[in-house]
Amino acid sequence: MNSILAELRNVAATIWRLRPHLRGGRYLISVVVLTAIFAALLEGVGVSLLLPLLSLLLGGEGPVEMRPIRWLREALPGRDPAFYVVIFALLVFAAILLKNLTLYCSQMLAAVLRRRISINLRNALFRHLHKADLRFFEQRPSGEISNVFFTETHRTFALVDYLLLFVQRASMA
Repeated sequence: MNSILAELRNVAATIWRLRPHLRGGRYLISVVVLTAIFAALLEGVGVSLLLPLLSLLLGGEGPVEMRPIRWLREALPGRDPAFYVVIFALLVFAAILLKNLTLYCSQMLAAVLRRRISINLRNALFRHLHKADLRFFEQRPSGEISNVFFTETHRTFALVDYLLLFVQRASMA
């Protein structure tokens, strides 16, 4: 429990430090997080629909009906059991398809968010370089300065990916 709280504090501190570089993307990050949580919810729905499907397929003689099966038989009475199997299979397929589409949208929005953060971060670094004294450039090789641009951008990308994965995994728990 303490490790989860420590991890949440680290996530909050990191988001707070990235806040200046989220200009124009504050709403985008919430949409990305919400779509990731919605995808996790749809995955849970898809898995929970597998149980009634398996109950229909492996029921045997005189099984106790699960509530979704009972509800479906009351809503659509007088059908063959194969009809209910097809309905549940289609519901599972639709939930998984919708989850995958939601995850795709979430990943595309996350790519836009990473690009926006990267541009803002590089612009901030470039502004600081413009304000730096000439002595700063004389003391450091040019490779070190360009490495800061690439390293910090890569670390920020990895951090954003980690934060989104953390939120998605935490929503599943």
